[in-house]
Amino acid sequence: MNKRGILGKSLLTASCVILGPALTLAPAAHANSDPALTGATKVSSRSADTPDDDVTPKAEGATRIQLNAPSTDGHKKTIRAYCNITADTPHWSKKGKSVIYKTRAQCYGNVPSVQLKVTSKLMRAGAPKPLVAATAKKTQTVRTGGGKATFYAPVPNGKKVKYGARFWGQSTAQIVSPIVGTKTQVVSKTADLKPK
Repeated sequence: MNKRGILGKSLLTASCVILGPALTLAPAAHANSDPALTGATKVSSRSADTPDDDVTPKAEGATRIQLNAPSTDGHKKTIRAYCNITADTPHWSKKGKSVIYKTRAQCYGNVPSVQLKVTSKLMRAGAPKPLVAATAKKTQTVRTGGGKATFYAPVPNGKKVKYGARFWGQSTAQIVSPIVGTKTQVVSKTADLKPK
């Protein structure tokens, strides 16, 4: 065998030695090291990969807020909880006799419940800029393990929105107890509505 053939064979062998371990380690580098929560359900990778301090509006889908902190009692486990937040498209409510917008939350964790604070705005198209048609702010206890809650704007028995326009909703949500968690915003789809 000539020198070129021997050199080529040596390089091929060296490449295999270098690439072998890298291929073996690659899956471990992408593994999710987060501990599983009791009663947790899988969320989309888009939501899970979102930084905790990100408050950029996430249109037309669920986003996650969470808390993760050591217990104040050193003998107890770390407090973990998260809530999936979704913005519903505004619609005309026959019962409420108003255009309404709903923010929905579903929570999980290793604590019995969390206090969830949601600030909602029902927006409408306007010139030269959008206008606020109704607002609502509410803090509510939501049980974990799949506990669900709905937040309305306008609040039931509150101001009525009885005119036609292009509407959408936007909300800010945050876990505020047992400790303060992350904050996020969600934005709904738009809808052209008029009283019925």
